[in-house]
Amino acid sequence: MFLTHTTISTPFYLRASWRIMNFLFKYEDFYEKPTLDSGVIKIGFGHIVDKFYTMPAMNMWQGIGLWRSDIEEIEDYLNNWFPHILDYQFDGLLSLIIDIGLDAFDKTDIPRELDKRRSNVIPRLMMEAPMDPDKEVRRKKEVNIFIGESYTRPVFGGKNGEFCKAMKKSYII
Repeated sequence: MFLTHTTISTPFYLRASWRIMNFLFKYEDFYEKPTLDSGVIKIGFGHIVDKFYTMPAMNMWQGIGLWRSDIEEIEDYLNNWFPHILDYQFDGLLSLIIDIGLDAFDKTDIPRELDKRRSNVIPRLMMEAPMDPDKEVRRKKEVNIFIGESYTRPVFGGKNGEFCKAMKKSYII
């Protein structure tokens, strides 16, 4: 409950939903010490650090506190810069940013396309964001969340599936 409980969203300020918190908890590993994960140095539950440094091992509660502060920082970022996005788009982007970090997110074309309110190209750009091959399933699920399809159901690869339709639409520029 502690991990997934969030403050209620309002029409003017979105917060991570309990569904995305459950999703994130399934995908984020806990690292007691700084560890290289997908080319990014992480500690705790996916907290990104700039460089390896010596520090005492982090316990689970410290990791949870750090994780919650990271999520609040991303919530503030998304609410301040993209107030027009929908709640499920917010959740999908939050998960993406937790995975790759704010700096890497800013280097993608996603923020510029969101500024232009061109959300139809975002699924393709999410799949192009940096990732290891073992993270492809997670990224496809994040796209599924972004398009409002599902938080839990596996991504269907069929031609008539919503994911496939979103990827086809995303190439229309």
